[in-house]
Amino acid sequence: MPASTRAFRTSRIFRTFCAPLSLFALLYAASLSGSEIIPPHLHLARDYGIVPGQTTSATESIQRALDAVQEHARTTGQPCELRFEPGRHLLTPKAGAQGWRLFRLTNASNITINGNGAEFIITNPRYGFLGLSNSENIHIRDFVIDYDPIPFTAGHIRAIHPELRAIDIEIAAPHPLPDAPHFTEQQTYGYPLDPLIPGRLRDGCHNAYFAKRVEPLPDGVFRIHMRPPTGPGELKNLHIGDKWAQLSRQGGGDLFMVSSSKNVTFQSITTYAATAGHYVSSNTSGLSILACKALIKPGRWKGGNADGVHVQNPRSGPHIEDCHFEGLGDDGANIYRKPFKATAISPTGELTLQVLPHGTFLPGDQIEFFDPLTGLITHHATITAVNVSKKQLTLAPSDTSPPPIRTGTGKDATQIYRKNPDQEFVIKNTKFLNLRRHGTIAKTSGLIEGCTYSGTSSAALAVMNEPGWPEGLYAENLRILKNRFEQSAFEHSRKTPLIIIKANSLGSPVTTPGLHGTLEITGNTFAQWQYAALSLRNTRVARIHDNHFLPEANSGPAIRIAHNTDVVVEQNTFPSTTTLGKQVIDEGGNTTLRILP
Repeated sequence: MPASTRAFRTSRIFRTFCAPLSLFALLYAASLSGSEIIPPHLHLARDYGIVPGQTTSATESIQRALDAVQEHARTTGQPCELRFEPGRHLLTPKAGAQGWRLFRLTNASNITINGNGAEFIITNPRYGFLGLSNSENIHIRDFVIDYDPIPFTAGHIRAIHPELRAIDIEIAAPHPLPDAPHFTEQQTYGYPLDPLIPGRLRDGCHNAYFAKRVEPLPDGVFRIHMRPPTGPGELKNLHIGDKWAQLSRQGGGDLFMVSSSKNVTFQSITTYAATAGHYVSSNTSGLSILACKALIKPGRWKGGNADGVHVQNPRSGPHIEDCHFEGLGDDGANIYRKPFKATAISPTGELTLQVLPHGTFLPGDQIEFFDPLTGLITHHATITAVNVSKKQLTLAPSDTSPPPIRTGTGKDATQIYRKNPDQEFVIKNTKFLNLRRHGTIAKTSGLIEGCTYSGTSSAALAVMNEPGWPEGLYAENLRILKNRFEQSAFEHSRKTPLIIIKANSLGSPVTTPGLHGTLEITGNTFAQWQYAALSLRNTRVARIHDNHFLPEANSGPAIRIAHNTDVVVEQNTFPSTTTLGKQVIDEGGNTTLRILP
């Protein structure tokens, strides 16, 4: 094992495995230390008029209960729990509701929302469940969320019209009709589904066909007219009789949106639909998603519309464990940093940003300057002061003159990322099944262990930046341990591996080694790939060790390696019918590459 890998594992092990302590562990530690444990003050939902089984909406009563619990916790300093009864609750947005979520908590602390097995049915498919901001120590647990009507529809393709850039769909029960307002008044796109496996995209197709308008036809058929970039070429991949899913996706209607908060836990929540993302956060530390499930309800053809977990600019975390995400209309988990752009920089070190949300940058934070045209980090700086009203960061003086930066809002402008040396995510014992796009996109450091990835239309795991989106940046330390990757990356190009690790500039891959840091890929199982099981590029130190590449229905080599600094491939199991040289392909640009039995 390279010395740098050993040091990396030793230095990170405490934070990775000991930081996300369970409540029981914390209580046990408190009992040993003699600290007083303050039990939460219990608020029963029934006392606020929230009774299961009613035919009227409980939305306003639940918000009043949340407000009362928050005020009690604020004025007494005592933790509080709002506990529901098992049963069904209808949720309709109140008249004049602002935003795209039914409930809100702002500046809240030390609150548990205990669904106790309750089921919440959202009756407006434009809305998500809860927005949480500037809060800490929040625990949300034990309930079910569904929609009626659901925010997607599905049926069979009955005709294809390349000259019209359109397809005809016959809708299958119990899905809603695609001319309903929540389809026609917002962003919508669709894709073909596997004929047998719910949620999985059909082999060999594009992953999005963008709708312009919907035209009702006789006999319950609807014509979906497409808009660019969908054209006749994309429609050629479709077949009459294909199953089809059409999404009604409201960009702001995430089920849960957490912003600028600390120590928020979602536990044992089951969802059957989502108009957008499921668990979404921005500028939050200590986010945990434990034993949550996003499932396909029996009789439906897919699950929620967008990402299972979507985490932007975390200071620490997230921790995802024992979860199950299936049939989603976008990535299973996406963890990344969002860059900022400068409008001006002064000779004395004041950097004026296009936008500067409160709490995003703090004095002492390090930042990285990324050139999207080259894909390279040009320099680093330390923040000494933050002025939110002026959108200004003051930078510590540098011993050397930094390279010039490109200001402005264009895609070629220099991207400025907050660097978090201690930020690591954990994804353990979680299933990502039959999803559109990727199972996980990781653009930062962390651990992925004991997970199952199967049926994702693109790479099951993508470790790469996306300068044009833009999302980034690079993974400094990443462990991929004891997972299973199979039957994925089957979209139209068929040139995507099960795991892709690379660095990008605008419009093209980068050939510079060492942009990603240290990667350990150990004890994983790979099966049923097409282009490759693993493509490794642009790392500094990588060890590919004790993995099992199964000899079933594979058409490409196991590993492709290019533009790395120091790679060791050793003690892996490959299909016995081929030689090691045919299974590990050196594609060039590697400084040191050792391929050992």
